[in-house]
Amino acid sequence: MFNSLSGYNVILQERDYKIFSFLAQNEFATAKQIKRAFFNDCSDGNCRSRLSKLLRANMIQSMRYCRDFNIYMLKSKGLELVRQRQPDTIFINVTKYFNLDKIEHKLGLSEIRSFFELNHQFTNWQSDRTLDYLYKIENIKRYVPDALIYQNNRVLILEYERTGKSTERIKDKMSKLKHLISEYYRSNISSEVLFLTEGKGIKNRYIKAGSNSLIHIHTMNEFRSGDVKI
Repeated sequence: MFNSLSGYNVILQERDYKIFSFLAQNEFATAKQIKRAFFNDCSDGNCRSRLSKLLRANMIQSMRYCRDFNIYMLKSKGLELVRQRQPDTIFINVTKYFNLDKIEHKLGLSEIRSFFELNHQFTNWQSDRTLDYLYKIENIKRYVPDALIYQNNRVLILEYERTGKSTERIKDKMSKLKHLISEYYRSNISSEVLFLTEGKGIKNRYIKAGSNSLIHIHTMNEFRSGDVKI
């Protein structure tokens, strides 16, 4: 499907809507992550050229990041278009205020999602901000993970940890994840946890806190290399 934008020299393609959806849910992404997810059969130049057109059309925005590369975010016009295209999907309003730690965490989640997009490994993706919104309006008291990844016959609960936490916080998070698995089990929904960490030290601390056959803990390097079977 194509959609001409009056006043802008760009014709929206199906892939553009996928980019809008990605940014609406994950908030931030690098050009490399967007290329992996949606331009894997194209050159870096083709990906950046398309992003430049979307920037000029005021659909997305970019900013120079502290590590000397651009990160991309959705603008209100892009959000409006993807809402029209996917009326049954909840997209939260565009983020206006953010901090460094949040960006780092969100970029890690976008890295993870870009691999799932590349390998077509999910039917639906609900980010933490979407889940938080849904639980509040439905008055559901439930732990909010970083994302729920819906696959054909199960829900994959995603957690990403980039910094160390105290032993008490680690045990608390593991307890909440086990409880969440139990909730899905009682609803006859198969679920497992994919827990990805930055570094072996953090991974080992979570394993010691109570990993089991339904909680799979790996480092991001293991995930990127393809060693993690999902």
